[in-house]
Amino acid sequence: MERDEEQAIAAQFERLDSIIVEDLTEMWGGRMPTWEEFRSSHSRGIVRVNRDLAYKSFYGNAAVRKACAPRFGFGFAVPVGGALAIFAIPILACFVLKLSYWFVPLGWLVISPLFYKLLEREACRGLETGAARNENLYETLVRQGAFLFPRQEQGDGAVAPRKMTGAEEKVAAFIIGTGHEYQRHQDKIPEREQMRAEFEGFVRSLIEKRGISLIAEEAGCDVEVWKALKKDEEQIPPELRALFAGTETVSQPVSTIAKHIAHERHGTIAYVDMRAPHAEKMTIEQRNQAMAAKITQALQHHQSVLVICGERHRIALSAALAAIGVAVESRCFP
Repeated sequence: MERDEEQAIAAQFERLDSIIVEDLTEMWGGRMPTWEEFRSSHSRGIVRVNRDLAYKSFYGNAAVRKACAPRFGFGFAVPVGGALAIFAIPILACFVLKLSYWFVPLGWLVISPLFYKLLEREACRGLETGAARNENLYETLVRQGAFLFPRQEQGDGAVAPRKMTGAEEKVAAFIIGTGHEYQRHQDKIPEREQMRAEFEGFVRSLIEKRGISLIAEEAGCDVEVWKALKKDEEQIPPELRALFAGTETVSQPVSTIAKHIAHERHGTIAYVDMRAPHAEKMTIEQRNQAMAAKITQALQHHQSVLVICGERHRIALSAALAAIGVAVESRCFP
């Protein structure tokens, strides 16, 4: 139930981000504004930043903070210093003003919202400043609905759109963040099977539209994944198994949907499993770094890649690839 609620909330935020992208495109006559146009708007102070996306990106991923340097250090100083202040100020006030100790939790309740606003403001400033300094970061963030700013008339400080020449063409990546339960037919739950069918259709559509020549997926060994699912299933007490009837794991290991599609087109689409060995023993940040390294290595021979990963890795991988010059688009599925 909690999983469904989390997915519903994530879907709502995804729709809001999509609305921002649509509004920005409409403001700019059906196109996305260039980096030069964004920098011009940034210098005028007319850029509005998506606060939810900024907070999640700036404080949730080291790769984004690094791309937003030199605000990187301040991005750590504010949370750490603020946390200490929240804890210490009410206690000091009790000693100095000789107030009741009941003032301490009350003080925390009063200060915490102010501290959150400070963190949020710093995240917005950091993301906007970083995007103004780093074109690759801007291209990644603007497609995710991070910024909204009006079009300026030519001659009023606006910069004409830059034409892309052949020498400037970039490697392109489309990143799908999803739940791992949708990546393979690991059970026969009707609702999941419907989502998997939609997922397969989406992947096939992207391959055709984007000219994908490489699929990099956080998949893992088919046998090991199947064994882990079976082990989890065995943990269900016998007296409760009737409640989970119809949700059983399939009787043998299965490949991911994306791997199956790549094998269908052997010779035209390469496939890389970017999940790190012993990933379960690694932190999220370590997994992000390992997967980004594998993608970077594989991209040496490809111009267009489809990346499929857990949703928790999507933003970090987007920032990591953008930082090395890859043109990135991403979305959450479902």
